[in-house]
Amino acid sequence: MQSATVLVSILAIVSAESEYQPQRWVTRILHDTLESYVPDGGPSCRRDGQTYREGLKDLKLWATQMYDASAKFPTGILSGKSVDFGDYDECMETNTNSLDFKPQYCIVNIRFSPSVKLYPNYYKTTPLNILNSSISAWEAVKLNPNPAKVQRNEINTAICIPSSCTHSDLQSTLSQNIISAFNEEEINTTVTVDPLFCTTQHDKPPKTLGFIIFWCFILVIVILTIVGTLQDLYSKEDTESKCKPILVAFSIQSNLKKLFYNSTKTAEFAGCNFLKIIACLVVLLGHRLMYISAQPIYNTNKIEETFEMMIYGVVHNGPLVVDIFLTICGFLTFVNMYSELVKTKQFNMPFILFWRWCR
Repeated sequence: MQSATVLVSILAIVSAESEYQPQRWVTRILHDTLESYVPDGGPSCRRDGQTYREGLKDLKLWATQMYDASAKFPTGILSGKSVDFGDYDECMETNTNSLDFKPQYCIVNIRFSPSVKLYPNYYKTTPLNILNSSISAWEAVKLNPNPAKVQRNEINTAICIPSSCTHSDLQSTLSQNIISAFNEEEINTTVTVDPLFCTTQHDKPPKTLGFIIFWCFILVIVILTIVGTLQDLYSKEDTESKCKPILVAFSIQSNLKKLFYNSTKTAEFAGCNFLKIIACLVVLLGHRLMYISAQPIYNTNKIEETFEMMIYGVVHNGPLVVDIFLTICGFLTFVNMYSELVKTKQFNMPFILFWRWCR
């Protein structure tokens, strides 16, 4: 009787252990789903998808390159790295001339959140305690109402597929696989493929009118700078022409003298000019940092930590620096306008505004 009881207990324990399934993290689920994905959709997409899968089984170079160019296992999402680009150039440079399709590079956006059954605390607005490492990983990917924070509940992964598959083919077929796999783990997901984020070897953006005007403007400035500098260096001082003052205004030599040589006219405002230059440099630095922060970055946590450091306040509070620059410029403009008004008793406001805009 006792032996039967022991046997039943052992069977119960073994059964419980076999029924226990450890939770899989979202990156593992996504990796397993992408590994088994075969491009599908329309007839041509399905045919080329099977060709790609067969070529991968035979380790054909073109198929292996497309597979190698695709992102495999997303990393760093808890630290804010939401994008894994794979290898864009390898995908685009894959030689498929012997086939009926070209390689296509797409970025797939996946947003995820645990179901109420899996982790109900996810939907409670409680602050994240980073000092407590024993809390659930779901706490780190909660939606943060702070607009300065990068959300952690999103993954953008790259995949290299045949060009015969449209973005809608990729979204409809891949989303079914991803949503099904995530639902098995009680995780809600949405999958989106933006057509703007799918490109082939033949997709080149057209040259717009604005693009042409911009580069023509830059070319004119460069030519005027070269001609003005040569005019300033080699022209005789006794030769005067109507065009010379305009060309010399673009001269590198003439402008360097104005920047670095002392002038008795501006000596009393040297302090203001110094502050204006410092503010201008900080504004340029701030714009450069804005460009960097708008790109996908790896060390998001490190950047977010600087939001609470006073030493970075000048950079993160850009409008204050811009206000300082504009205030000083406005004061110096007033001084010049006032002196001109005293001399001539009049001034041309539209011309002054246009001149300030040009500067």
